[in-house]
Amino acid sequence: MSYIALYREWRPKTFKEIMGQDHITRTLKNQIQQGRISHAYLFCGTRGTGKTTTSKVFAKAINCLDPKDGEPCGKCEICLGVDAGNLLDVIEMDAASNRRVDDARDLVDNVKMPPYKAKYKVYIVDEVHMLTTEAFNTLLKTLEEPPSYAVFILATTSFEKVPATIVSRCQRFDFKRIRTDDIITRLRIIADDNNISVENKTLSLIARSSDGALRDSLSIFDQCISMSGKDIKYQDVVSMLGISTDEYLIKLADSIAAEDTVSCISLIDELIINGKDVYQFIKDFIMHFRNLMICKIGDNASDILNVSDEFFGEFKIQSKKFSTESLLRNINILSAAEADAKWTAQPRIILEMAVLRMCRKELDTDVDALLERIERLESALKGNATIAQSQDTKEIRKIESEKTVIKEPVRKTEAVKVETIENLPAVSLQDIEKKWKDILRAISNGGHKRLYAFMLEGKPAGVTNNILTISYEKNYEFHKRGLEESDNRKIAEEYIANACGCKLYIKCIINDEIAADKQEDDIVQKAISIFGEDMVEVEE
Repeated sequence: MSYIALYREWRPKTFKEIMGQDHITRTLKNQIQQGRISHAYLFCGTRGTGKTTTSKVFAKAINCLDPKDGEPCGKCEICLGVDAGNLLDVIEMDAASNRRVDDARDLVDNVKMPPYKAKYKVYIVDEVHMLTTEAFNTLLKTLEEPPSYAVFILATTSFEKVPATIVSRCQRFDFKRIRTDDIITRLRIIADDNNISVENKTLSLIARSSDGALRDSLSIFDQCISMSGKDIKYQDVVSMLGISTDEYLIKLADSIAAEDTVSCISLIDELIINGKDVYQFIKDFIMHFRNLMICKIGDNASDILNVSDEFFGEFKIQSKKFSTESLLRNINILSAAEADAKWTAQPRIILEMAVLRMCRKELDTDVDALLERIERLESALKGNATIAQSQDTKEIRKIESEKTVIKEPVRKTEAVKVETIENLPAVSLQDIEKKWKDILRAISNGGHKRLYAFMLEGKPAGVTNNILTISYEKNYEFHKRGLEESDNRKIAEEYIANACGCKLYIKCIINDEIAADKQEDDIVQKAISIFGEDMVEVEE
């Protein structure tokens, strides 16, 4: 007998053997037991999830001469005929090859003939979305009112291409991607039956490479047997598939976390030398950072991730080296690199550029990078730590911390009590400048991140008549307007009052306005000296 591929040899012959589609097999078995067989079914789902297999098992079950609990017996003439593919009453049709209106007319004419041996005449139309519009229209009436003995099973991987008029005349079943654990279980059964030595770690790699398609897993496993014989090694599978191991991905991610660009480029060079597909590697690396993100934000991450317990522990440890913002940024960078690498002759350069951007935040000016840099600055301010400058300069600037302790006000909803202006001591510009960093730190620790970002670019420029002037450079007009918003200004004034013991009102200006403002202050002071403070009133 000639060799039969594993996915054909191990094709399920009963509903019980079908993996990962319990919600469908249970419904079909109940219909058979209750005698509620519909005239048309639509099976939707990605490749290799069991659409055609389920169709054949269903065709056997509704025609079986000795069914048991909705399952085909597998021994009668009908079951053996369907398994062998020579039962005339079960017709398989490939819509990709028979998509013309003439093929549909032939099918309609053939439906009029009653079954030869079986109770039902079953038509299995694979990839039905490939039919032309005219062919669909030809089938429409027959599909709506077929003979009592006819059952149509339409299978498709592109449900959205099937006309609504066809869908509305069918019972629709959606096939899920098969879970990695279910695929591993199936592969283990096959391996044990064939006396093949293989670790679960290796089977997990094969299962994850198939993207939820059991047929793909069996094809890969079949190829592995041809390559390694009865003893399949993990490294052999990695080499055959041209994919990157979890260990390699973890190593490169560690280098990115440490901002070690030299190590990153060296690892990429090793990747190229070993003949790995750069485009596939980028996809694997995106999935790796996605796994780290799930570990960081999900309490039930182990249930979501399709990885072994060994690697889950390593993912959990590595996820702590990245902030959530950093993981999101890295995924965005790699996703853009994936799109670019698909159309370039030099995907290696695209990957190297992406890795450099992940290591060197200062090379990026997008929102994610800026947010991450602000977060690092805030962390350094909180701990009175040092902020590292770019790796090119290797210069370190220490943030000086003042001894003054600022009592943080209660959050927005609670009022902050401040003494009346008449009883407050005067405060000078020098006092404000000394306490400015503490004021900013208190605002940040208080949870007012946007306000902190607005005030970070401003500098105290003067204090006159309980009015604190904050100056901005020309290119920070946006920050000035942000601080001038009523709510932001009030919150800032409360923090300043608690720090200085004096109620001050904020006035924001651009640097060009300082000279004019100073001239106005001089005029006011001169008027006060001549007429007295009680006689002078400044109007805005």
